[in-house]
Amino acid sequence: MLTTNDGIRGVAFADGGESPLDALFVSPRTAPRDDVLVALGAERVEAFGRTWAGVDAMGRTSVPGLWAAGNVVSPMLGVAASVAAGATAGYGMVAELL
Repeated sequence: MLTTNDGIRGVAFADGGESPLDALFVSPRTAPRDDVLVALGAERVEAFGRTWAGVDAMGRTSVPGLWAAGNVVSPMLGVAASVAAGATAGYGMVAELL
């Protein structure tokens, strides 16, 4: 990024070229960080060209006693939805313990 005291004014490329910008949109690559879930044997599901931890409505995985929530189960979950999914998984855990 090319910056000034007023903020960002454009981008610089590896070949030395520059391009002024008013806005920049990027397409982030999402990849779940689910190594622990996979190591424990949780099933994965295909969605949006990638695989994600498969969970039920309460966040329960295919492994008894293992729950998952947030963007490890769906690329569509931002911070607020991930917090809500975590709370739902917590309720599911409590319900199972009772």
